[in-house]
Amino acid sequence: MSESEPALSERPPQPTETRAESQANLDLGVIGNCSFSALIDRKGSVVWACMPRFDSNPVFCALLSDRYPGSEDVQGIYQIEIENFAKSSQRYIDNTAVLITRLEDQDGQALEIIDFAPRYTHFGRRYRPMAIVRLVRPAVGAPRIRIRVRPRFDYGGIAPEITRGSNHIRYDPPPHDQCAGFLCPE
Repeated sequence: MSESEPALSERPPQPTETRAESQANLDLGVIGNCSFSALIDRKGSVVWACMPRFDSNPVFCALLSDRYPGSEDVQGIYQIEIENFAKSSQRYIDNTAVLITRLEDQDGQALEIIDFAPRYTHFGRRYRPMAIVRLVRPAVGAPRIRIRVRPRFDYGGIAPEITRGSNHIRYDPPPHDQCAGFLCPE
């Protein structure tokens, strides 16, 4: 890479750029709770997650796609996107599996995405719920964001049945699939 060429995570994706071109090094963060795990790319998108177990079919499988996650047609992704993206960075909170992704736009505004999979003890029992917690907070200014939740089943081959509730959206797998449904707040 030349001095004038920005790092992959600092440059905006080109419309024709493929995932292989944009993320050839697979620089991914990992969150999990000993029941399942998820892979999160440098721009804060969940690109791989098998639920409810490690050996289940993936609910988010954009990692297999040849399209860049910013593309309108990419499926199998849980994406939080900042308008006018300029650069990003990731880090873990020390001695935890809590991942913080910081996205900045071209005007200097920024947001932080805090990702983790809960695991806790209550009444002497260990709980590992099948949940990805994503806290989004502005770090500088009031950045504009877009959230896309596009789960897929059977390695991206089957779209879920979508049900809208008063304060949630439910993504259900086909009846023959053994994976659990996916629920997210609206």
